[in-house]
Amino acid sequence: MFIVYGKKVGVIKRSTDHQRNCKNCKDFNQKTVVRQAYGHVYYIPFFPMGPKYAEIYCESCGQRTHDTTLQNDYEKSTRAPFYYYSGLIVILSLMLYGAIADWMDSFSTKKFVQHPIVNDVYRVVDKQENGDVYTYLKLKKIEGDSLSFYESRLVYVHVSKKFAEIDYFMNNAFVKYSKNQIVNMFDEGLIDQIERDYTEASGYSREETMKE
Repeated sequence: MFIVYGKKVGVIKRSTDHQRNCKNCKDFNQKTVVRQAYGHVYYIPFFPMGPKYAEIYCESCGQRTHDTTLQNDYEKSTRAPFYYYSGLIVILSLMLYGAIADWMDSFSTKKFVQHPIVNDVYRVVDKQENGDVYTYLKLKKIEGDSLSFYESRLVYVHVSKKFAEIDYFMNNAFVKYSKNQIVNMFDEGLIDQIERDYTEASGYSREETMKE
């Protein structure tokens, strides 16, 4: 993948001083421009780079003023603008959004665990040495503390938000757990997702007798 990155110089401040006069034309119209470079990725600024440079000149006649003390004062008092950090802000915002989304998802899953309803689909993690595998359970009966599930026909080696086209829940046998067992499985990370109000496209509505 080709990544476009580099360094560009931008103006971070412009100001006009009507209190100082030009030594050349005597007009009170001194313009100051402060520049600083920034690092970019795909031309999006990520962070400021290197020192700032102040340029002072007369807008009336164009005469440049070389005053090291005054230029240093402008450079020290000028901060890099907010947009120089645009890329970092976007990345941090996405990370924050992802963290909040994960927390909300975990909160919803815990709520579903504590208050199950028929047809909820549970994603169950089987932690193995060669990598996690996943099966799905579909809640079909709630009898007191007992929960009865149909099990998915296939086992998945990757997280999937929908069934493979050939997969379905086997309706010729139940897998039973107590509510406490399900809560413990969630707390231990063995249940990492519960789907409710899913669509037909997910494939979770398919229930068939196990084919030999």
